[in-house]
Amino acid sequence: IEGNQCGVYAVNSGKVTIEGGTISGSTEPYKKALMIQGSTCEITGGTFSDDPSYYVPTGYAAKLNSETGMYVVSQIATADVSIAATNAATGEQLEGTKLQIIDSEGTVVKEWTSDDEVETIEALPEGTYTLRVTVAPAGYVIPADVTFTINEQGVVTSSGSMKDDGTLLIELSETSVSIAAVDAADGAQLEGTRLQILDKDGNVVLSAAQKLAEV
Repeated sequence: IEGNQCGVYAVNSGKVTIEGGTISGSTEPYKKALMIQGSTCEITGGTFSDDPSYYVPTGYAAKLNSETGMYVVSQIATADVSIAATNAATGEQLEGTKLQIIDSEGTVVKEWTSDDEVETIEALPEGTYTLRVTVAPAGYVIPADVTFTINEQGVVTSSGSMKDDGTLLIELSETSVSIAAVDAADGAQLEGTRLQILDKDGNVVLSAAQKLAEV
């Protein structure tokens, strides 16, 4: 291991000393810590003291107990997180929405395009995440980000909406445009004006005579 560091395993209470790469004391696999060579670390029921550089296996974390000054090695909570992109008005699931899950370090941990099925991310570790829409389906507006948190008990909470079954929702609103024909002099709305909306190719997508307060 680089940096003159040694891996240590401990299962019972007692001291483990590392000197010149030699490990003495209990070495039965239980929790793993990585300590600077030559340091002494108190092992008490899976905790260790001092302030070493530490390593824990995948799925575990070392957390400092501020009251005792001890690091406690414990398994990281995970949760299966289900996510759906829906129409904000109808609740209908939307296909073609591009989404990302971003962790607290700004790393994209999952990216996908929605279909008519709920997307489930299995065994997502505890922490706070951002759910972001990068591309909305045609006719929809990209919504604000949603944040969600998995706590130490594996419970998921969200800043957005959630279904009764725990599915996280990111809700997209349809694009809407308000148009009015008004008198250039006094701003009064005019009835009977014939209006057209054309697409980029010059095709008429809407044609109507204006009534007051609507097209």
